Amino acid sequence: MEQDESLYSLFVSCIEANNKKDVSRDVIFEEIIKRFEPLLIKYALKLNNVGEKYSLSIAIYTALLKMPMSVERFKEDKYILSYVKESVYHEFLRLRYESGSRESLSLDDEYFQNTMIGNSDDFSQFWCDNQLQEIERILKPQEFDIFWLTYIGLSETEIAKTYSITRQAICKRLKKIRNKIIANLQLVNT
Repeated sequence: MEQDESLYSLFVSCIEANNKKDVSRDVIFEEIIKRFEPLLIKYALKLNNVGEKYSLSIAIYTALLKMPMSVERFKEDKYILSYVKESVYHEFLRLRYESGSRESLSLDDEYFQNTMIGNSDDFSQFWCDNQLQEIERILKPQEFDIFWLTYIGLSETEIAKTYSITRQAICKRLKKIRNKIIANLQLVNT
């Protein structure tokens, strides 16, 4: 495997090998995992369990199989990178929740600064926005986590899977969160 090979060509080769039940799939997948090794180690360490690196690598494999490679933009590595990073992050959240960790997500979390949203020019302006800081102050940590995951574009179903609860429970929580935000922001603006 060439180190200069693009993620797109690696992913396509792995998918093709997987469809043919070719054993070269494992070699190609190992190369993909090597490319994402720092990300896997980072989240495994955040879980205080380096052994979770394997579970996180399964998220890469799942993303690989689900990724819409026929979509033109996925021929660019930056979109593949973003897709994989989000998949690993979602698995990290699921594992963190399963482990019983109740610590809040940090606004300074490197993940948010490295997503496609984080790479946009107006993201820093967004972070400075007083409204977001006010919303963070109003909400409990888990409420803010759910608000934030909704804001960055996760569906209610995806959030429900992250927290291992029903979609309906997330809908109810989001309604309460919205009402809480509206009530508190109206008090601030009057």
